[in-house]
Amino acid sequence: MSGEKEEDNGLWKRILNFLGAGGNSQDDTGGKASGNDISPIVQQMKRTSIYISVVVAAVLVTAFPVMICGKHVVWLWHFWRSDRNDRLILVYQRRLKHIAVRHPSLTENKNYKDQLNWLVRHGYWQADVVRLEKAVSILEKAGFSKQTVSSQEYKLIRSGFCRNNKSAGADAGRK
Repeated sequence: MSGEKEEDNGLWKRILNFLGAGGNSQDDTGGKASGNDISPIVQQMKRTSIYISVVVAAVLVTAFPVMICGKHVVWLWHFWRSDRNDRLILVYQRRLKHIAVRHPSLTENKNYKDQLNWLVRHGYWQADVVRLEKAVSILEKAGFSKQTVSSQEYKLIRSGFCRNNKSAGADAGRK
């Protein structure tokens, strides 16, 4: 390697040479490549890429928490601004949505009676026939009527869901 000259094959040199802006790697020091042969274009590209990297990192750092927490915050905002009827329906729909992720067949049931019967069959709702009919009438009252649901009716619906979901859905093949 005594007679060969070393060339700087850095990333920026390769990019600039590919673009045709690399220029000559020799200066007037007798034909040898100097270590400080960085053009202003390369320096500007380095600065720009650093700025872009910082902006992308900042966007990612702020976007992921917003994406993760955004739906929950919007739901809470609707929950706080609504009356008892709307709160009951919001809680009920949210619970159904979580169950429907595990059991897509729940989405086939369109009215409250069919949904509650499905929940009883799969172990997500604990109720006898009388309480089930009362729950259906409370949900219909909350969803379709202008009458406000009492706090006891609200608690009845909220307490109807089984707290221990590990055993719920066992007959549907869930482990």
